[in-house]
Amino acid sequence: MVKQILLCVFLGIASNCYSQDKEVNFIILIDGNLTQIYGENIIMKNGQGEEEAIRIHYVPGKLSVEERLYDKIISESVGDLMLNLQYIKTEKGDAKYLSYKIGDFNRDWLSKGNYFILYVYTADDKGNRKRFGFLPGQKITYEYDWSQGSMRRATKN
Repeated sequence: MVKQILLCVFLGIASNCYSQDKEVNFIILIDGNLTQIYGENIIMKNGQGEEEAIRIHYVPGKLSVEERLYDKIISESVGDLMLNLQYIKTEKGDAKYLSYKIGDFNRDWLSKGNYFILYVYTADDKGNRKRFGFLPGQKITYEYDWSQGSMRRATKN
């Protein structure tokens, strides 16, 4: 009897610790560099405007999220999605902690197609300031390539 109880407890703990992840071929380039992102999450808004942050895991080339949360993200009942990215940029020996939000994140980028490449351009780069207009209220803009198509921003001449 004790063995059966211990087995049930062990199986319960193991099932909670083990979860299926949904993986997506996803690459993020910041100012042309393949960068390690940390603190990444997707923020979902429901119809009442309430926000919920869903933790995702990103390594260059792969974005993963728990399958049950992935199903929630791509469901039609969720309103707006926002991708929140944080990373550390080293300049002249100093570390800068930066955070960017992609406010019009599209659920199809995760659920359709074979790959997605997100190019983030920041105002920190002088060449970007000359080339792009940035998103309202932000110091970034972005473009993407996707197996379903591409999007390019108009550049300054």
